[in-house]
Amino acid sequence: MTRNDGAKAEDWDRIVVKRVKEMGLQSLRVMVMPQWYEPKNDNPDASKIDWHNFTFNSVEMQSLYKVLDMAQEQKMEVTLVLWGASGTFPDRRELW
Repeated sequence: MTRNDGAKAEDWDRIVVKRVKEMGLQSLRVMVMPQWYEPKNDNPDASKIDWHNFTFNSVEMQSLYKVLDMAQEQKMEVTLVLWGASGTFPDRRELW
């Protein structure tokens, strides 16, 4: 649970997992935000990565792992979609 929207941890199994099972979903598309695992870009060069600055255990990533675990248990195909990713082309033109 990463949002303050009134949902409780126990709602996950009681509501979310139950509904997914009832619907018999075969695939799932999941939004992933880069700031969940890299809250601050460590340098301006996208080709140089400092893995020490990544936070794969953030609250948001833990929530993502819970969704992925459920999908795996239900034998669902998952498509991860990066949202909010920004950057430039190699010639330094803005992507958007």
